[in-house]
Amino acid sequence: MLWIPHQLVGVPLYFNVTLECFTEAHPTSLNYWTREDGHMIHDSKKYRTESNVGMPIYKTHMRLHIYNIQQTDYGTYKCVAKNPRGETDGTIRLYSEYNTVFNGFACG
Repeated sequence: MLWIPHQLVGVPLYFNVTLECFTEAHPTSLNYWTREDGHMIHDSKKYRTESNVGMPIYKTHMRLHIYNIQQTDYGTYKCVAKNPRGETDGTIRLYSEYNTVFNGFACG
């Protein structure tokens, strides 16, 4: 089983964001993140992945940290869980949230 608390996430340019996904699987699943092109996301200056196994051990909390959001970062991200019994995924859409400061007032 897989669930996503926030399937639509707005973030302004140049900010950082963390996407979250929760899985439950037995036997334990292989968990990873992809972009809409299907390529697996690996840790880099741009991305940091985290997977914390909970109690009971079949529960996992996945996080994808994305740094310094650029226009090309907007779009669809998937968290994927695979084990010998099957595969499931969940989708999160990252969109541009414009925040402009005009005469000291935040608009957006």
